[in-house]
Amino acid sequence: MKISLKILLIIVTILALASCSAKKTANQKFSFKVAALQTGLALNGGSFVRAINASSSTLIKLDANDSAEFEQGVWEFQTVSFEGPSAYAGRRFCGRVVGVNLNEAQKDIALNISEANCYVEPFLSLMTLINTSFNATNFLTISAISPKSGAVAGGATVTITGSGFVNGPVVNIGGNICTGVSVTNSTTLTCMLPSHALGAVTVTVTNPDSQTTSAANFFTYKVRPSITNLTPSTGPIAGGTSVTITGTGFVAGATVTFGGNQCSVPIATSSTSITCTTPSFPAGPVDVIVTNPDNQISTAITFTYLPVPMISSITPNYGSTSGGTSITISGTGFTSVSSLTIGGSVCNTVVVVNPNQITCTTIAHAAGLFDTIITSNDGQTSTFASSFTFNPPPAVSSLDKNSGPLAGGQLITINGSGFVNGTAVEIGGIPCVGISFINSTTLTCTPASNSAGPKTLIVTNPDTQFNSYPNFYIYKPPFVSTWQTDAPSESITLPLVGGLNYNFIVDWGDGSPNNSVTAYTTPTHTYANAGTYTVTINGTLEGWSFANTGSKLNIKSVVDLGDMGWKNLSLAFYGCTNLTSFAGGVTTNVTDMSGMFKGATSLTNLNVSSFNTTNVTNMNNMFYGLSSLATINLSGFNTSNVTNMSYMFYGSTYLTSVNVSSFNTSNVTNMSFMFGHTNILPSLSVANFNTSNVTDMTNMFEQASQLTSLDLSNFDTTNVTSMSNMFNNAYSMTTLNVSSFNTANVTTMFQMFANMGQLTSLNVGSFNTAKVTTMQGMFDGASKVTTLNLSNFNTSLVTNMSRMFYGTAYLTSLNTTGWDLGLAPTSVDIFTNKNPGLVVSCDIGGTPGTGTFFALACAP
Repeated sequence: MKISLKILLIIVTILALASCSAKKTANQKFSFKVAALQTGLALNGGSFVRAINASSSTLIKLDANDSAEFEQGVWEFQTVSFEGPSAYAGRRFCGRVVGVNLNEAQKDIALNISEANCYVEPFLSLMTLINTSFNATNFLTISAISPKSGAVAGGATVTITGSGFVNGPVVNIGGNICTGVSVTNSTTLTCMLPSHALGAVTVTVTNPDSQTTSAANFFTYKVRPSITNLTPSTGPIAGGTSVTITGTGFVAGATVTFGGNQCSVPIATSSTSITCTTPSFPAGPVDVIVTNPDNQISTAITFTYLPVPMISSITPNYGSTSGGTSITISGTGFTSVSSLTIGGSVCNTVVVVNPNQITCTTIAHAAGLFDTIITSNDGQTSTFASSFTFNPPPAVSSLDKNSGPLAGGQLITINGSGFVNGTAVEIGGIPCVGISFINSTTLTCTPASNSAGPKTLIVTNPDTQFNSYPNFYIYKPPFVSTWQTDAPSESITLPLVGGLNYNFIVDWGDGSPNNSVTAYTTPTHTYANAGTYTVTINGTLEGWSFANTGSKLNIKSVVDLGDMGWKNLSLAFYGCTNLTSFAGGVTTNVTDMSGMFKGATSLTNLNVSSFNTTNVTNMNNMFYGLSSLATINLSGFNTSNVTNMSYMFYGSTYLTSVNVSSFNTSNVTNMSFMFGHTNILPSLSVANFNTSNVTDMTNMFEQASQLTSLDLSNFDTTNVTSMSNMFNNAYSMTTLNVSSFNTANVTTMFQMFANMGQLTSLNVGSFNTAKVTTMQGMFDGASKVTTLNLSNFNTSLVTNMSRMFYGTAYLTSLNTTGWDLGLAPTSVDIFTNKNPGLVVSCDIGGTPGTGTFFALACAP
């Protein structure tokens, strides 16, 4: 059938191309729809579009309003129309296929079929075939943009995916040209986002061949999230810290990362605040970033993961129970420390010096070893177990030796409690040397040299705790003496006393090795050469007694008796006739000083002012026979316990001064011969003597020939039994008041006032002589006495009156009325060298004025 067409106009009005959210699968498909096919003329037939894919032998026919999906590949599109009138036979007709994108962007894609691409087929089939070839991958399409939103300031790189991209496209976002366009391939390009106001905008891509495609509302300009603050800005490495991020531009669904790790349980509380819980992370600073759901990323702010604080050492690792010890804690992770406790008590004034060092000051705490716990501001804690000891103050209970030499050098052991390594010891203000810490209860050290006397001992721990013990250690001067040998190989022997304690070292003074003496013995040393040697003895030496034997002639002087623990000095230097001087000494424990210097006839210098005689009970013969000594100062003597002072100064014939006025003689029982033969002693003060317990005053002032007077008014003679020779040969005495004497217990008055040649008067009328048995020589030689009233004398027990008034050359009156001469032989001469004018009043036979009294007629 032959059809005539005046004009065959094949118009393909609209081919709708829709890119329905193409998925990136193996075959990306494109959708086309034929809107309507019109020829512009009334046709006997119709027209249609067909597509052929030669490689897959696929043919798709699309009538008006049909649509189909096309896989990627090369397709040949043909418009087909019935023939027109013969007038158009052999003509080539070109049509236009218009595709309309059916997605939201309503993008038009035109497939231009030019005449050059047309070809003519013979009218064999009564159809004219108009065709062209099309590669589906070259369709210019936009399928996605990433990110889909960005900051109004621009500057971010966006990636656009689609199809048909070629080099040199123009990309327009929101009406502004995107810079830095780079085509990766036909489906991907990137560019730099331009700035723009807030809101959704259209994205357009135009290829250099003017092919263009747009997508409305395809990109949104938003404000970029910004962080201004973190609270807190630090936390533990274990995470778990609730952090509030403050800023702007946060939106629901935003995520937060700490060092790239997502913060758990993020909560967008508002556009300006997000709260989340930190993940775990190694110690150190990390970036915190907020990312909105549109992939906008905030600027970073720093959060610091704090390490767990760890203590490695504490210096010092001990301190006082009273607190106040400054300590240094070393370790790691001390960036932010909130507290430090020792044994549960807070350490005061914590100072973080640096991440590896802290200082603080302990507070008072009970004694013992305790844990140290450090806590950081983020709550992390660590424990340094058994790391600090609270020490009690050091205390001293005893010393193995509580005394030593002035030169020091004696090792002592200190017993007590609370000692630590480093405890200091001070004695008398001078540090003890060579301190050794044995354990908490024992120290040893060597006292340094010091002055003599008791010293305060102080023990101080390194934590400054201390205790002080006054008079706890005594520096004892050594016993220093000089000795003389007169011949080579001459020996000397130290006169120790048996039964006492000895532990001393002797330096013999000749360079020979020292001797150590630990028990009673007779230490002897031989000197190679004659000469004078200084012997020094340090330690304990309780007794010393030459007793007029041994090396008594070799000792020349006692430079210092020392503090040797002396107990017995009886006869210590007796017989040392070459001893010329004596000084010093601590005699606190001495009980017996009897005969101590007896017979030291060459002694001219005697200093006993340092003697402590509190415990001395016996001083008899102490200064006996010191025929070269002029003065003795005894003002400091405590004689309160002395019971025997007999012969104490006897025979000290050169003595001109002796101070005994302070003597406490309350316990003395024997004063016989006490001042006998002190030939040139001019005065003597005994007025304060308490003689209430004295029983023997025999020869007490015998031959104290220079004494002119004595005040004995306070003498209590109640217990005295013997007054024989009491004043015999005290011939310079002119007055003597004995009227207060109680002689009720006296049994002998032998030569009591004999040879008192200067005495002119004597009142003994109150004497009670009821127990007296002998009055021999009682007034013999009292040549200047003129009268004697003895009428109260009870002579009933007297057996001897010989020479009783011998040599009374001035005696003119004697009253013996009432005397009982029953036991006294009357045949003896008691008046030899009497005053020829002597008148005796007596009553022999009971009748006054009758009879005779020892051959002298009684006067009425």
